[in-house]
Amino acid sequence: MIPLLIGLVASLIGVVESIIKMAEHYGNYPGINAHTIVMLVVSIVGVIASLSARHIPKLSGVVMIICAILGFIFVTYSFLPTGVLLLLTGIIALCSSPEAGKRRMNA
Repeated sequence: MIPLLIGLVASLIGVVESIIKMAEHYGNYPGINAHTIVMLVVSIVGVIASLSARHIPKLSGVVMIICAILGFIFVTYSFLPTGVLLLLTGIIALCSSPEAGKRRMNA
């Protein structure tokens, strides 16, 4: 449950930041460039991975870590909060198991 919530919040922060960056104007051209497009795509993939964290935590953890690393490489400092949260959530999802959630629900 924790990877789902933290990953969803982190990814939605990334989506909102990328939309705000696209809406900004620097001089005569809008802020749509490769960095903002990569940030939007990585954040959307992070949303999908965080939504699947309850059913397949290992795969979603790996995908969230990859999204965080790609965000750190291709995007500027505006991806820092999203990237840190996605990295943390990916590690938590890798350490968790789907059986633990099922045991808690049955108890």
